Amino acid sequence: MLRSVPEKLLDYTCEGVLIRARYIRQLDNIHKINLATKNNAKKLIRVTEEKLKSNHDAMVRQGYSEGLKTLLGDILTLFSRYQTHLFNYEIKQRELIINTVAQYFQSPDMQIELTKQLIAASPLDNKLTLNIPKTLQPYLEKALSDQNVEFIPHDNTTISVSAGSQILFFDPPLFMQDLKAQFHQPYTEKNQLAFSQELKTHLINYIQQFELLESQDENQMQREHPNED
Repeated sequence: MLRSVPEKLLDYTCEGVLIRARYIRQLDNIHKINLATKNNAKKLIRVTEEKLKSNHDAMVRQGYSEGLKTLLGDILTLFSRYQTHLFNYEIKQRELIINTVAQYFQSPDMQIELTKQLIAASPLDNKLTLNIPKTLQPYLEKALSDQNVEFIPHDNTTISVSAGSQILFFDPPLFMQDLKAQFHQPYTEKNQLAFSQELKTHLINYIQQFELLESQDENQMQREHPNED
């Protein structure tokens, strides 16, 4: 048999159900907010880690790039200084050799020997006329006292032997010019660049690869996170 429920009790019961429903709905909203917050936090952490990794990679590449540029500059500077020093040293050594040879040919003993060689190459059936430096005359008169020779001293360094229509001569300044011309081309003149242009281009292109990768990283980060600072 059905019994009626007091109206007041019914009101209390309905109100309690509504309160419980609102409480459950609030708990659900709080749970959704917490879940969204956690997801946003995870996403923020992931994005931050990606940014840090990208920035780290970019900084490493930039460091390599700047380091290689500095190293290349130091190497080029070192070789430029070395090349300049080598060139100056080589020129000084060439001048020293030429001067030493010149002094050797200016010595009386060498000039006497040269004169004898000129006489030996001249016809013997003619009287010889020697045009020689004044400083050499006393030595040659003594060395060639047993030969039919006429001495004509002069003030320059040329030695010549005339036998009839034939004239043989030795000119020290002309010989020195010829000696300079016969020197092999110095290494520093043949190799003006310590680094060839091709090698420098390869090195610069290699360095620029790091800069290109750095630029690509920045563009990729901007595409992935356009609205994030």
